[in-house]
Amino acid sequence: MTSCSRRTVHRIALIVWTLGSIALAPHFALAQAATPAAKMGARYIPNDAIVVATGSPAELISNAAFAVFPIEIARAQAMDQVGIDPMKIALVKAIIGMPGPSGPQFGVVVEFNQDVEIAPLLKLFEVDPTTIQVGEFSAYRIQGQVEAVLHQLNARTLVLSSPGYLEPIIKADNGTGHLASLAANVPRTPGITVVAAIEPIRPMIGGLAVQQSQQLPPPLQPLGELPAHVEALLLNTMLNGSSTGARLTMLCSDDAAAEKVETILNDSLSFGREMGIAEVTKAMSRSQESKNVQDATLQYANRIANMVVDTLTPSRSGRRVAISVESTTGIAGAGVLVGLLLPAVQAAREAARRMSASNHIKQIVVAMHNYHESTRGLPPGAITDGNGKPLLSWRVAILPYVEQQALYEQFHLDEPWDSEHNLPLSKIMPEVYIDPSVQLEPGYTVLQAMVGESFALKSNSSTKFPEFTDGLSNTILVVEAHHDAAVPWSKPDDVQVDLDDPIASMGHMHVGGFHVGLADGSVRFITHSIDPQLFRAMLTRAGGESVQP
Repeated sequence: MTSCSRRTVHRIALIVWTLGSIALAPHFALAQAATPAAKMGARYIPNDAIVVATGSPAELISNAAFAVFPIEIARAQAMDQVGIDPMKIALVKAIIGMPGPSGPQFGVVVEFNQDVEIAPLLKLFEVDPTTIQVGEFSAYRIQGQVEAVLHQLNARTLVLSSPGYLEPIIKADNGTGHLASLAANVPRTPGITVVAAIEPIRPMIGGLAVQQSQQLPPPLQPLGELPAHVEALLLNTMLNGSSTGARLTMLCSDDAAAEKVETILNDSLSFGREMGIAEVTKAMSRSQESKNVQDATLQYANRIANMVVDTLTPSRSGRRVAISVESTTGIAGAGVLVGLLLPAVQAAREAARRMSASNHIKQIVVAMHNYHESTRGLPPGAITDGNGKPLLSWRVAILPYVEQQALYEQFHLDEPWDSEHNLPLSKIMPEVYIDPSVQLEPGYTVLQAMVGESFALKSNSSTKFPEFTDGLSNTILVVEAHHDAAVPWSKPDDVQVDLDDPIASMGHMHVGGFHVGLADGSVRFITHSIDPQLFRAMLTRAGGESVQP
């Protein structure tokens, strides 16, 4: 990309950021119409659109809630950087269309409250002033990583869009699509109003949501069912001087679907509360504070957790399920609200760490499959010397299959992991062997394989898939081991399981259970309450035991 086009992209990003930061600054909004009759409207919304968002920078800046903000400075910076005074922008409407071969179609319609000259904008963006024909309309091509065109619809309206979406946006005076029909009846609020149509994209996101939810703890997995019950989402922001907040409304397929959604959300909130309290309890168990302070901290955590649950508990009316968050302390209350949500944020962070750990295990078991395909067998538990002495872990052996070929080539495979040459390499930790849910010494990992003559990997020889007579989907290959059993990733050392109490050797980093990678390439979350006999059966590849839950 030329320096000119890079500057153009930078400036487009800058104007979008400027408008977005002004429009989205409160993060919260009141479902209160700018005027009694003001609606979001169906104009500019093509029939295949799936998301539309509207907001008025001029209205937001004029709102009493922003009285203490340095509006004058923000306006001056916007004028200096992008040549546009936000107070002159009456309305911004952003539209996202159905994804196609080149990705989602998009468009942004900007309406000003006074005539605007496009020539200075073209100069600012360093856009070629020669117009091109896009369907029935002339437009200016904006070069960059994201292809876009700019069209002046009239003296006070500009349209920035992907080339193929310019004509549908302009011609959508009164759209009849699913999203347009919804937006036609939605009040336009002083803050931000967002409407998303789930129904048209349900076939695309439904299966993905269920698949991703399988990486969550069992109590949260029903969240993956939500797209099957919800037809549309409406987010109304609240910004009314002395009060701030937000209201998310889910329009469900029918009353029964709404009841199901309400149950899923309530159950997830309850489990989220338990996760938050468990995290605080675990932190307190490692704390050096006095017992009085620890007890007080737990009392505070319970009080805040209850407040969060009360605040986020959904309400149901017919086929609508809504979650409303409101603060009566003005814009400053947003900080208090963030504080209230901290336990939920901590729980979300743990869910993200759990998802990352699951993905790393998935990469490992897929690498094992690729290794098997390439060498006609799984790697032995250790790379050995001529006398069978273990030198390096199987984790070194599969480095080429986890995109670490360069690191693999640096190892001396005929030397132990802690030799003078190999030890420095052992301190270079491949990300795939990191479990973000546990803090370990640098270079250590809890992602370990089941190694032993009865397990998935044999100690000194290769195992082939036909030897898994219990079934690949019934045999554990990789586990999250207990943090006390963490080992240097390149060391030929793996979890030692006490078959009388196999769960004790497994990880306790997550609330309720641990991840395992199965020999068929899948990843499961196993609860600590699993029947020990069933779990023992899953550890062996050819034990002949029943593994039916």
